[in-house]
Amino acid sequence: MRRRTGFRLLAACAAVIGAALAHELYHGEELVARVFLAISAALALVAADALWRDRPWAYRATVALAWTLAGVPIAAGTLGFSLAGMRSVGLVAIGVGSTYILAPAVRYVRRRTLVRHPAP
Repeated sequence: MRRRTGFRLLAACAAVIGAALAHELYHGEELVARVFLAISAALALVAADALWRDRPWAYRATVALAWTLAGVPIAAGTLGFSLAGMRSVGLVAIGVGSTYILAPAVRYVRRRTLVRHPAP
């Protein structure tokens, strides 16, 4: 079975995101922001592993990561927390804007996962 280059690229992107979020953990000031960052970093690394190894659950891991990457900035901005030095309006804009980048990637993973691992 040959590996998908797109999955490898997305896995590398997820790993970089996970590493950046883990690095940002040390600079977080508020406990809630650090918890959000820790959860997001863990999900990014799980999604990177699932995509790199072409696991049947890669789609679910990618959806969880996408929801977290879009939802955490929106939730933090709405609740008035600061992440990476940004405040409310900027965080909500990043969360909403990231859906335009994440949606095609999630769609691609869903299509390829259904082809590679059809339901029994």
